Amino acid sequence: MGRRPPGRAPADHALPDPPPLVRIGELAAKVKPELGGKFRLRTPNATHKSFLVGGKQMLAEGLANKELFVSLGFSEIMLDELGKTVVQFEEATETGNAGRRSHVGARADFEAVTTEIVGLVELLNTFNRYRFRDDPDLTAAWESTRNILGPSRGNPQRRPLRVG
Repeated sequence: MGRRPPGRAPADHALPDPPPLVRIGELAAKVKPELGGKFRLRTPNATHKSFLVGGKQMLAEGLANKELFVSLGFSEIMLDELGKTVVQFEEATETGNAGRRSHVGARADFEAVTTEIVGLVELLNTFNRYRFRDDPDLTAAWESTRNILGPSRGNPQRRPLRVG
């Protein structure tokens, strides 16, 4: 199953049969023509925001025309449930967006800290190379410590002295 891009509405809202609110909205438009075209689903690749705005607009129209909708078979309970669902979708979308923002911020912080640490290690390496310049054993030991967690990414010509 493919992943949908961030900020895109779930594809399951583009069902072949329109949801009850859309069907009742189409019926209501026959009685009240100014409702024509106000009960349409967004395209399957619509953003969450677009999908939410469309849902809120349809809900608002349904609530504003509650008597007509009820007379056409759409119950007040269904309108209430739809309202709750829209709120839940909005909250879930905001939670997802906040998580995405947090992740992006954390990654930027991580990259900044990593850059700072690499700079400090390079500075420490410079100091120790100067400090150990006259002592080959200490220089070799320093080179060896730089290779503890993995191979050195430095100059491949310089090989650390292997003790043991």
